[in-house]
Amino acid sequence: MSQSCSRNARLVVLFAGLTIAGCASTPFTRVHGEPTPTPAPTQSSEAGSDASELGELTHASDAWALGTNDTHASIRLAANDGRTPAYDVYADSIMGSFATSGEHAIGLESVNISQVTMTDVGSDFDPDVAPDGQFIAFASTRHNPNADVYIKGVGRNVLTQLTQDPGHDVMPSISPDNRRIAFASNRHGSWDIFVVDRDGGRPVRVTDHGSHELHPSWSPNGSRLVFSRLGQSSGRWELWVVEPNDPAKAHFVGYGLFPEWCPIAGTGVGGADKILFQRSRERGERAFGVWTIDFSGDQAHRPTMLASSAQHALINPTWS
Repeated sequence: MSQSCSRNARLVVLFAGLTIAGCASTPFTRVHGEPTPTPAPTQSSEAGSDASELGELTHASDAWALGTNDTHASIRLAANDGRTPAYDVYADSIMGSFATSGEHAIGLESVNISQVTMTDVGSDFDPDVAPDGQFIAFASTRHNPNADVYIKGVGRNVLTQLTQDPGHDVMPSISPDNRRIAFASNRHGSWDIFVVDRDGGRPVRVTDHGSHELHPSWSPNGSRLVFSRLGQSSGRWELWVVEPNDPAKAHFVGYGLFPEWCPIAGTGVGGADKILFQRSRERGERAFGVWTIDFSGDQAHRPTMLASSAQHALINPTWS
């Protein structure tokens, strides 16, 4: 997957759309769409998602794009082909000159879908592509009912199992230097963030808060992680930034879920980094939209809504 966000061009954001109450219209460009019979594994309540924030949703999920850029990227998917209960990992290449007319994005098309993993037992999900494009990390229940983290070279059949624990290990995120994998695990009861070396070894626990903490994402220099925490006082999903080598230095930066740090530093105002995430409305359908914040030092500022829809919940955003 090409991970770039140019400082001189508007950013391209890929996200999934879940239909609310059966409505179908949308102002965004769909790059992939197939009916999904059941929710993806990491959208279950077991992973800590608050279903009450989603509004009334169907199980159909499509991939959409937003932005203005010349684009050649890949999106990563966990999809069910409808023939078996298992999920596998797919890659979808998209190309085209990306322009907008008002809110309507035009000129982007899906080029090809290729299957990356295959399992007849269990499921493969939560894929993440290494910055150098040479391997992927993903969670899987192919070998036992509890999810573990695996890595697989692109174009190769050999799998390496990085974790093995009675708990669930999900949502892997590969560091910018390709050497470390951050992930979420409930091995100690609540969901926490861990980091393990790509070559294996004992995972290091980064968070130990007593609340659920999910979905880590690395800063461009690999010195920090952003993640989601279900606030014990607020009762809302919060965004926190932590230094893996000094977990005591954790900072609250706002409200939201499933954050993704832009892989290129300094794309925000004044050289700040950008963090992408989904955030629910606080009234009405409470459906999710796509937002960014600028982050510099230990402070977050300029929360910006990139996309929302009266007909869709926009979820799981990521950078092209």
